[in-house]
Formats: sequence, C-alpha cells, structure tokens
Amino acid sequence: MTKIVLNTNYGLFSLPRDCYNVLAAARGLPIENERDTVYPYDIDRTDPLLVRIVEAMPDKGDLSVITLRSGAHYRIHDYDGWEYIEYRDDIAWKVAS
Repeated sequence: MTKIVLNTNYGLFSLPRDCYNVLAAARGLPIENERDTVYPYDIDRTDPLLVRIVEAMPDKGDLSVITLRSGAHYRIHDYDGWEYIEYRDDIAWKVAS
C-alpha cells in the first residue's frame, strides 16, 4: 500500500516550516529558518516519513494523504495547483490510425 501527499487547494504544494525541517533533518536537506512556509518542489510525495509527518499534523491545512491503488500506474495532476491522482486506467486513450 502506497500513500501520497497532495495539495488540495489552489496554489503551490507547501509545508509548514516545522514539518519541513523534520523531513529536511532526516533526509539531509537544507534547514529553513526564515520562511514560515516552504515550497519543496522536488521531494518524493510518497516518502513514508513525509506521509507520517503530514498524517500527524493536527491542522493539515491544504494537505491530504491519499492511499494509492496497489500496482496502479498514476501521476499527480493539478488544476491551478489543486492536485489529484490520475490513474492510467481512468484515461480514455485514443489510438492513431
């Protein structure tokens, strides 16, 4: 079972500084001391530590943890930053002739 963290509102994926710093310390990323909100665009959204951090947040704000279908091919898709999971099987593919 794989879980993934998504942004469930318009805007960029972001983490509160204290949550980001827990992840950063464990993963060797730079610690953030100035901004209250961090926009980590290159982290693995399925990182088990990230998932645990977000699940433990009392106020998740715009973040949500989703459980992915086992073995499914997926991608994070968004509309103006509001993210959702798009499964390969959900797409009505056309075949070129």
